[in-house]
Amino acid sequence: MKSIIRYIGLLVIPFSLIMVSCSDDDSYPDTTADETVIYNIQILNAGVNGDEVVTGTVDENTKEITFPEVHMETDLSKVRFEASVSERAHLDSTEYSFLIPEGASQYKRTIAVVNGLRKREYYVTIRLDVPVWGADFSKSKVKVYDYSGATPNLAEYAGGTDQPMYLASAADYGRQYGLSLTNVLVASRPATGTPELLKLSDLKQGTINSTPLTGFNSGWFGVNGGTMANGHIYLCNGAATSISFDVWEEAHPELSPTRITNASVATSGTTVSTADGLAGYAGRYEGFVSVDIDDEGNGYLFTHSNNAQPSSLIKASISGFKTLNSVSLVNSAVSPHPGSWASFNRVPGKAEEYIYSGYNSSFNNTYMTVRLMDGSGSILYEIPAALIGMGNGADAKVVVFNNERYLITMSSGSGTFRVYDITLGSTTMDALQLINVATPLFEYSLGGAIPTANASISTAWIADGDETLYLLAGGVQAGFAVFEIPKKVKENQ
Repeated sequence: MKSIIRYIGLLVIPFSLIMVSCSDDDSYPDTTADETVIYNIQILNAGVNGDEVVTGTVDENTKEITFPEVHMETDLSKVRFEASVSERAHLDSTEYSFLIPEGASQYKRTIAVVNGLRKREYYVTIRLDVPVWGADFSKSKVKVYDYSGATPNLAEYAGGTDQPMYLASAADYGRQYGLSLTNVLVASRPATGTPELLKLSDLKQGTINSTPLTGFNSGWFGVNGGTMANGHIYLCNGAATSISFDVWEEAHPELSPTRITNASVATSGTTVSTADGLAGYAGRYEGFVSVDIDDEGNGYLFTHSNNAQPSSLIKASISGFKTLNSVSLVNSAVSPHPGSWASFNRVPGKAEEYIYSGYNSSFNNTYMTVRLMDGSGSILYEIPAALIGMGNGADAKVVVFNNERYLITMSSGSGTFRVYDITLGSTTMDALQLINVATPLFEYSLGGAIPTANASISTAWIADGDETLYLLAGGVQAGFAVFEIPKKVKENQ
């Protein structure tokens, strides 16, 4: 009997252990049904006012969540999500910080889904909708309308036209060029080509229809320079006793021009003597026209001295496009002399900053460089002439387009046109000091033979709002080319 009881006892002990073990397991919940999945998710407080909803994309395989770009002024310190998750599950916080470090445009961090004792993390990336500024100088985006000695491979560009050099046999044709959204101005001496307007729309189609400009004042050479500003055309010429500007309304080039100044300029002695009390260096002031006139017609016209005397400019104060207020002299006195074709181009948005540049072959191995000047002719900054494109980088201009800033220059010889990005820098001086001449944004040779003894070299630019930038490069015995550059767009657009 005892043996039977002992045997039964041995059977009961393991069974009891099994029961105890099962009882211990019951103290832990069964989590097999506690899923931790995010099915969809939204940002609830995006945008300037925190009232925009942005829907994200969930990749369950990689556990990655991405969103369309959010507005720059979204409060990323307290991002609130609304998510569709597994039954009984919830996000591990009501708010998350996605503050993006300075200089970056996105931030990635984890958020978690909690369900009971289970937890699963997802990687969430929030990106800012950072605007894309400036022009796209990629060859595949630029259109070229070429009337120079170049032979561009248009297959490399977005399109355009390749035409023979316009009036290539005219030695002094194209002494200066101007550009508007409607026309190209070609300022030429009458002996080799009448000053004229060419329709930009025609040039785009490979066609030239000329509107001659007549009635201008004759002087030393008939016409020495010309430019355009806010719907008006200006031609300049110097003579033995005077210098004059003739102005046309661009909409009516067939009408006779208005002569807006006639300042008597002596050709000998040590001073320039005029009825306006002008005093300075004597000699010819008949070079390029540099224009600084606003959309109401107020500002200045500049012409530079010939290289037979020290560097200086006549400065004519203009109002209403056609009224002369006064004439003064800007004595820059830079050395070497920048040549008769020197330019004094105002920096857009800067009342007292000008880019001063030119070309002079009279000084062997000594080159005029690009300078930043104030309105009185004092040097603010001088770009080293040894830098590529800066020595004899003529008719240099600062271009402002779609919140970016560029410097354009033109060289002699074959006529190389260059565009540099100078957006960096809080001031113009900072920007010029930071210039990277080794990698211009854009470079184009006109394939001409601009003579060093007559280095009439021109650049011009005009913006069609923030959508399209037009640039022009031209020179004597090189012809000209117009470039149509679109604004930058995001790659995913």
